[in-house]
Amino acid sequence: MVKKLIFNQKFSAKVQNVFEIKKIVHIFFCIVKKNVYLCKNFLITIIILKNNNLQMKYFYLLTTICIFVSCLQKQENPFENVKFQQGDLIFRKGTGIKSQAVLHADSLGVYSHTGIIVFQDSIFQVVHITPDERENGETVDKIKIEPISDFWRKDRAKHGAVYRLKDNGLGEKAAQQALRLLQKGILFDHNYLLNDTTEMYCTEFVWYSYQKAGKDISNGKRSTLGGFYAGTYIFPSDIYSNDEFVLIYKF
Repeated sequence: MVKKLIFNQKFSAKVQNVFEIKKIVHIFFCIVKKNVYLCKNFLITIIILKNNNLQMKYFYLLTTICIFVSCLQKQENPFENVKFQQGDLIFRKGTGIKSQAVLHADSLGVYSHTGIIVFQDSIFQVVHITPDERENGETVDKIKIEPISDFWRKDRAKHGAVYRLKDNGLGEKAAQQALRLLQKGILFDHNYLLNDTTEMYCTEFVWYSYQKAGKDISNGKRSTLGGFYAGTYIFPSDIYSNDEFVLIYKF
């Protein structure tokens, strides 16, 4: 009788442990999904049931998970509270060799690449043109659209910023022009020719989108290089140095 009682107690303890482990797993997924209300209820349940060392161990495990996940989420989306608008210009200082070449050529440059923010598929995204970021088996460099978090991915951006025209009445029109060019599938211009709009490079693209909306966001400013790269270009600094722009966010 005593052995049976001991067995029942041990079995009950194991069942209780399994139940608690399932609760911990459930809480983890609740946190990941940001279901704060449900997480709170489970946390209160664990505190109420806290009556032995095993449950305390799970309580500490839950606390560690909460801290880890919240830190991870903060790092993944540090700009979630930024109030973007259509037509905002987004910049980044890239990590690759070509980004370093742009910064070397642009003596006033802080950023090496730019795009236009649009509101598409219920979220703010970036339309831009860049080399060496082909997707889905593409064989050419062309215009693309992607979430802001991808544009500012750690392996792509050391620093970033968003600028907006003080009079942003043309922002939505510029965004629509950017989407029109996206539909056309404009190719990246490896020759960097401003007089040919069948292909474009990044700053030419954002300048052209605003030009079609009725605004020269460079105010006619151009950068001229000699030597091997001889030519006339629009660099990122030719745009964001325009005092008609205001800085919205940077990191």
